This record gives sequence, C-alpha cells and structure tokens, in this order.
Amino acid sequence: GFSLTGFVASVAFSILAYKGFTAITNSGAEITNPHRNVGRAIIWSIIVCVIVCLLVAFAVSSTLSISQIVAARDYSLAEAAGPVFGEVVARFRTSS
Repeated sequence: GFSLTGFVASVAFSILAYKGFTAITNSGAEITNPHRNVGRAIIWSIIVCVIVCLLVAFAVSSTLSISQIVAARDYSLAEAAGPVFGEVVARFRTSS
C-alpha cells in the first residue's frame, strides 16, 4: 500500500541520487551573489526534479493499470511508453 513515509523516503533518495547539486555548489565562486543564488539554484532544481518525477509517475499510472505496472516490474516505464513510441520501445523491453 501507499505510505507517506515510503513516499518521502523515495523522494529523499531520488534527490540524493541527483548529482547535479554538487555541480551547483562547486560553481559557487563563479556565480554572482553566491550566498543568495546557490540556495535558489538548489531549491529550483529540487522543484524541477520533483515535477518531472511526478509527471512520469502520472504518465505511467494513467497509461497502465496497477496490475500491468506490477506485471511489468522493472520496465513499466517502457511498457507505458509503448503506445506512443510503438516498435522502438518494444525493442528495449525485450533486449534485457
């Protein structure tokens, strides 16, 4: 089932996995007014990442039923993209 703790943990791990944050902080010396703009850059990148993740989750869940998502397991994104991209995606689903 769905739990808020599991959702927050998955978002936290997704954010930690995104290595772009280190590029933002490492380029702090090259940014004008870094004390203000580095924090803003990190916040905006988190917002963009969350929006992209939510859009992908919405696209998969609106294309496939829960039973199809469970059956597809590791390739549910490719399965959901199948109706749009057709044969191109089918090759990725069967290549593993």
